[in-house]
Amino acid sequence: METAEQKRLKRQQELLAREISRLEKELAAVEDELDMPLEAVRRSQYQDQKARLLIEIEKAEEEQENCEQCIDRQSSLKVDIPRSTPVQFRQLTTPWDEHLHKIDHTKSKKMTSAMFKQFEKRSSRSSLFLFQKYETFLGKRYIEHLKKTIDSSDIGHFSRPYQVGISTGQPTPIEFLNNLGEQLGIEIAPLQEMTVELILEQIKGLLKGCNIFFIEVNLPDLEGNCEFVGWFVEEFWGRVIDRMPEFLAENKLALFIGVMTLETDLEKDFLKDRSCTPAKFSDGKFVVLQQEKWKEDDIRVWMQKFSRLPLSADQIEKVPKSIWRSAEGLPFATEIKLLQELERLVG
Repeated sequence: METAEQKRLKRQQELLAREISRLEKELAAVEDELDMPLEAVRRSQYQDQKARLLIEIEKAEEEQENCEQCIDRQSSLKVDIPRSTPVQFRQLTTPWDEHLHKIDHTKSKKMTSAMFKQFEKRSSRSSLFLFQKYETFLGKRYIEHLKKTIDSSDIGHFSRPYQVGISTGQPTPIEFLNNLGEQLGIEIAPLQEMTVELILEQIKGLLKGCNIFFIEVNLPDLEGNCEFVGWFVEEFWGRVIDRMPEFLAENKLALFIGVMTLETDLEKDFLKDRSCTPAKFSDGKFVVLQQEKWKEDDIRVWMQKFSRLPLSADQIEKVPKSIWRSAEGLPFATEIKLLQELERLVG
């Protein structure tokens, strides 16, 4: 029988396998970026990130090997601990990660599909989505779904998705323009309006060989200050809409898809005149995505479809109930609890 220390070490070994899998995915994404034509500063940043990830992966693999050696030493009964355990665990956890987005955002996905139908009919050439309470309601999972949907759809292709992240403090137009301009490889102009025009000219040049410009803007808690959001909608995205005839002249299938995420909610009065629905779509306004809690049956169905575990009838009944009660259906907390339960069931 395994000792408590052996169980602890095996648990640590499994968590390390999960961390290695995550780091390897991040490394693959960085390597994809390095395959693209990049401005020198941006390429240097990605190369530094790649070097850091390789170091972290090597360190985690060393810790994993140390755990395995400790398990062998702890085994007073000479019980063979299969060396394939971390690999087997990773074979389970990778599909878990790949399928987790399927459990939530049902209403938001329907709104996305409705917009894509408008794209296919060419009745709309842009869409600006807003995802509030990003962390609590797992906005990252929705954006993963959105990108995969674009890749597998017939609406077209983006050369790369652009992402501007502002993690703390009040965002400013200059901060946003500097970040995006650096990614696009352009020199920032003395005046804000000139910088916007330079960026739009560069975007127009991107519409050769692909037809979708995709941008994700991640914002922190704005504490009621909506100044930057107002600027983005009216002065930046508004200019995109104004210049749409030029973009369509460059590529008649051009599409612009933006997603803004926030850690909190915007004020209702602010959104009143700046939001719309797919059914009553208006260029230059937010399609506000829904904040949906997970249901107990959602968790149960997902486990039956994607856990890859031989669950008993009792586990199928009780485990989802326990997960739902402890996390109250909030997606971020529920996902953590679900993964903890799946890891416990593996062990």
